[in-house]
Amino acid sequence: MFYQNKLFPLFFGVIINFENFIPMNSLYKKLEQRHMRNSLLLILLLVVLCISCDDEATSSLTLNEDTSKMIEVVKNEGVLLDLKQDSKTYNFFFDTDTIVLPASEIVSLEQNFDNWKTTIVLKDNNALTIPTIGKSLNINSEAIKMNPSGYAPLSAQITLSFPIKGRLKVSVKGKKGAFSNMTNVFQKYGYNHQEYIHGFYENYANTLYVVLTDKNGKELLKDSLIINVPDYNLSSFLPKMQTIISKPERMEPGVTLVNYLGDNEYDTHRPFMLDCIGDVRWVLILKDHPDMKITAHTGLKRMKNGHFYCGDVKTSRLLEFDMIGNLINSWDLKAKGYLFHHDVIELPNGHFLTTVSKQGSTGIDGNPTIYDYVVELDNQSNSIVTEWDLKKSLDETRKTLIPPGDTIATRGNWAHANAVSYSENDDCIIVSCRFQGIAKINRQNQLQWLISPHKDWKKATGLLTPLQTDGQSPQSNDVIDGIKRADDFDWTWGQHDPVLLPNGHLLVFDNGFYRQYENIDLYSSKGYSRVVEYKIDESKRTIQQVWQYGQERGRSCFSIAVSSVQFLPTTNHALFCPGLGTPNENGVGGKIIEVDYSSREVVYEAHLSTPNFMAFHRSSRIPLYPTGI
Repeated sequence: MFYQNKLFPLFFGVIINFENFIPMNSLYKKLEQRHMRNSLLLILLLVVLCISCDDEATSSLTLNEDTSKMIEVVKNEGVLLDLKQDSKTYNFFFDTDTIVLPASEIVSLEQNFDNWKTTIVLKDNNALTIPTIGKSLNINSEAIKMNPSGYAPLSAQITLSFPIKGRLKVSVKGKKGAFSNMTNVFQKYGYNHQEYIHGFYENYANTLYVVLTDKNGKELLKDSLIINVPDYNLSSFLPKMQTIISKPERMEPGVTLVNYLGDNEYDTHRPFMLDCIGDVRWVLILKDHPDMKITAHTGLKRMKNGHFYCGDVKTSRLLEFDMIGNLINSWDLKAKGYLFHHDVIELPNGHFLTTVSKQGSTGIDGNPTIYDYVVELDNQSNSIVTEWDLKKSLDETRKTLIPPGDTIATRGNWAHANAVSYSENDDCIIVSCRFQGIAKINRQNQLQWLISPHKDWKKATGLLTPLQTDGQSPQSNDVIDGIKRADDFDWTWGQHDPVLLPNGHLLVFDNGFYRQYENIDLYSSKGYSRVVEYKIDESKRTIQQVWQYGQERGRSCFSIAVSSVQFLPTTNHALFCPGLGTPNENGVGGKIIEVDYSSREVVYEAHLSTPNFMAFHRSSRIPLYPTGI
């Protein structure tokens, strides 16, 4: 309508105010004015009719509702997947929607699959370019670079660009069905993609599937490529391995990271990952790395940013590096007066908590002490936030848990802190000390509780009292002192790797070293190790054993030192990993055992044997790719 036209007020104003432009000094002039005004009105009416007609013509070209919807879909980066046409309609199938346009709305349509676009001209002569999925990703071997760093022979770098935005999904086809496929959707959304791919088999023609997805992960186009990976002779410098039990459909998803000890306890430059079948699908060979000939002890762990981190015993540095061995960052503990030993973890705030020796530290006898400090390092400011001196919270004179004549325990190694965990609820640390027990200590270095046999303990205020199965009655004095064990309770002996569970309980690898004060060595026919869960009541200072696995397997799972446990939350399983001197099908070394908490059924078991009896300090189930990266 004309009254809706923006020119209407102007014309109306001209008509109303016309007399202001004409002098009115005489009747003649007034008559002349009236005549001119009537003439002008006639002219203006003709203009109005013209504009009104033009306005109606423009209105007839207003976009169809579905056309407007399609323009909005294209604006929101929708991708056209398919197009079907009949005599009356065009059916546009987008990844997010389906839009039908009358054929009368479209003057022309052209699809260019080489450039991944469709161009349509609407009846108002406006052109619209629609991102369209092509016929192929056109991937070739030039897009793939195997072993891009020279340290990761089963990894590759892929470099691709596409005419439309999307996410990259890759999958290395497994030899043993879907459970052995190594698949990942990268989070980057864009035109250009450069990512690291992992999970290839050595000496094998690997099938790599590459998929372009939309922003929500919906597959748009898929292609495949054969990647021939050479024989790196990995078996010559990895342990001899055999999978005894594998039930992939029941296992915790992911791969098993093995922090292989190599030639000795100070050689962890060959970490590798096993799939659910037991095949090696990732490995770092760092022996010739200029910056990382690592002696990592507890080995690699994954940071929240997706990189790996560890501590290096030889250089006393904390290291951050990616999955192909590129060093990202390092922190020098030695420059701050500390020497790294055994363990480091990343705190929720991103800081590092690590077990160390302090240079110049001496005991009450004036002699040097080692392995009896924990420090928190701010990884941004590179400063020490808190220092815990275990001599101030524990009893350095207590040698009850050290076998007579044990040379490892000499030279001031009274505590031997081998692992640390963090209790976020109360900002306390939990330290495993091979020769003292497991201690919970607050930020002020005050002992909160101690899991340890009571025998010869002088500072008794922190000791936990073990309860029987009823949760009320204390164990006998002999069990409390560690002289005997009960059917429903035993202490940990020379333990490693305390893990806080979601229910507040504590899961521990109980090595069984010097159990009940009996000196069982590496070559003994006796002894057992186990994974054990404890319920702790801090207010009552009590401890109760609620679950264990391993005692029933006796010497076959005994590991006198090192080793690890892990709670697997998706399946409610436990990963039980004795890693030193454990007899197996191939000789002696370690075992990786996944056991169902409820039924105690073993759903995965792999044996690793080495010439020097040392398989790993820790093994863990993790995703091959970091999540959310």
